[in-house]
Amino acid sequence: MTSLVPPTTPPYGARDANSDYSPIPTARMDGGITTVPLSGSAGVEKTVVGGGGGASAKTESGRGSVSGEEEAAIDLPLASSARFQSWYEEGAEVFAKDVPGVNVEDSDTIDNGEGEACVGLEFDADTDVVRVVSHVPTPRGATPLPRELVQTEDCRSRTVLCKILLRDVVGCELEVVSNNSPDKRPDRRPRKASHQQEGSTTAGAFLRIYRYAKKEKDSVGSPRRAAHVVLEVDCGGAGDLRAVRCAVRCIRRLAGLGRDPPCAGEGVWRYHRRALVVVNPHGGTAKAMKVWSTVVSPMFAEAGIETDLLVTKYAGHARDRMTWLGKKSKGGTPEKAGNAKENGERGVSGMVIEASDSGADVLSGVYDTIVVIGGDGMLHEILQGIQIRSHAEGALQGKNYDSTLITRFPPIGIIPAGTGNGLAKSISHENGEHYSALTSTFLICKGQVRTMDLATYQTSNATYTGFLTYSWGLVADVDLESERLRFLGSLRTDIYAVFKIISLPVYPARFSYIPVPSKNREAALRDLVLPDPEEPLPQGWTTIEGGLVLVWASQVTHAAHDILLSPNSTSDDGIFQILVIRGSCSRLKLAKIFLSLESGNFIKSCDNKHVSIYKCVAFRLEPLKPASYNDVDGEKVEGGVIQAKVDPKRLKYFSLSQ
Repeated sequence: MTSLVPPTTPPYGARDANSDYSPIPTARMDGGITTVPLSGSAGVEKTVVGGGGGASAKTESGRGSVSGEEEAAIDLPLASSARFQSWYEEGAEVFAKDVPGVNVEDSDTIDNGEGEACVGLEFDADTDVVRVVSHVPTPRGATPLPRELVQTEDCRSRTVLCKILLRDVVGCELEVVSNNSPDKRPDRRPRKASHQQEGSTTAGAFLRIYRYAKKEKDSVGSPRRAAHVVLEVDCGGAGDLRAVRCAVRCIRRLAGLGRDPPCAGEGVWRYHRRALVVVNPHGGTAKAMKVWSTVVSPMFAEAGIETDLLVTKYAGHARDRMTWLGKKSKGGTPEKAGNAKENGERGVSGMVIEASDSGADVLSGVYDTIVVIGGDGMLHEILQGIQIRSHAEGALQGKNYDSTLITRFPPIGIIPAGTGNGLAKSISHENGEHYSALTSTFLICKGQVRTMDLATYQTSNATYTGFLTYSWGLVADVDLESERLRFLGSLRTDIYAVFKIISLPVYPARFSYIPVPSKNREAALRDLVLPDPEEPLPQGWTTIEGGLVLVWASQVTHAAHDILLSPNSTSDDGIFQILVIRGSCSRLKLAKIFLSLESGNFIKSCDNKHVSIYKCVAFRLEPLKPASYNDVDGEKVEGGVIQAKVDPKRLKYFSLSQ
């Protein structure tokens, strides 16, 4: 008998050299791969997958129960038994309609009615991979291949058509089209299912797997692109989609996308989250609304994230939204937002409630996340709103400040659409991802959360919350005084920096700091209480006094998308890394430092004579005469004496890095 050999070239049109296609003629027996007969899953093992998607525990089907995970049980063999009659990879030139059988020389051993290939899924829970495979069943009367070569008894040949890395998946849905709803058509499906029987209520069903794969697989910093997979379900006439629904659960769990969706008979079947999206339409080069409509909104729809949209109308609008308690009324003054009828009702604080915004309190549990589309200044504004609310709620509790309120806020995601975009770049950098709006949206869709440090800044009359950088001297002058050139985008700071380096101002000041404790850093930070800004410093502080060119403190790697200010920082290390340049630094040396900021190589210029980097947990800056500005996260704050300390692990944000 002639053996069946899988094709050595992709069966559905030409593919490029970076394709995931890799034909594998036999099924592996190890590595956690589950390949089962397409006709059912009786007598095979059952895999229980936790919500995180990493580890799995295996038990024999039907024997006992799994303690603490019974409701989370996922039957991988059942999911693998789902049958499909076609598959499609978005971006390919050819729609893979009916899957052809494998060419065989000895055709008299094949019954044409039973030798047709069918498409299935193969799960590998150990490596977090799902494969789209083509199975050719063993014809009736033919001798099955040995079990050591093929794991499944009714499968004669297996070809991998597409490999899906679950870490690239942001969403998965089963879409069912009913005969009673002929106008409801999937986006990319030109025909009805071909195997339906008369009287069936199911016209077609489609499993959609939304993924954003790296263009260069496993390459750090490689851009991601949409590479979605659509499979047309072989309903078999009965419309039984149990195995496909199980496949949706498996993919979601193994991809780490959270809890399962509720079951539905038809329509779209997937898990939903809800986000408050804050858009600053005038930040940077005013492209935030375009980013929302072309990138963020479509990806959120694929991930099943519902949204309330707040387009800011005035300075402080996002700050007011964070302090909002969700009570609508018709009071307030409408001058800041134009026509009250067009902009919705106003609350007692005078804030606009948009028609696309439910007006729910951000702490009410309605929102799973707050998403900012804009620059670092918009997130700074939101944090100041949280700061104001912390003081207000602390007063109700008889305290000056409710320090725990920030930890009760939902995770915050930031999508770059401003000028600097330092935090978005820092998050992409720590994840080894390409910096872009698509990457930031991808991390939010994945839904994995970690915490980052914040900082509390105190001046004589105000308190601020920071997350990015503090600058004083030349950098603050460049950042704030170049606002008049905002129409030039990020180029404005380069032009103004050249002007300042030529003039090279020197600012007399006193800089003091607390070095990093050698042990128990987090406990030391919790117990650290700073004196009032006008009071003398206690023992334990180190002081530097004299003429300074700049003081530049950072809590993350990037001060802007093109400034690698602190290459060794992490978002939760509990440390300020502060660059101090003294007045004795030459113009040439200063120019070299600024030219090497993008690569971070300026660190090589640190000689502790003219240029120094200090690591500390708190600092104070006292200008000896009025000169520069206090710049927190790119925003001007009260001038004069300022001091700050690290608040460890306060803000939740989205990151795959652990």
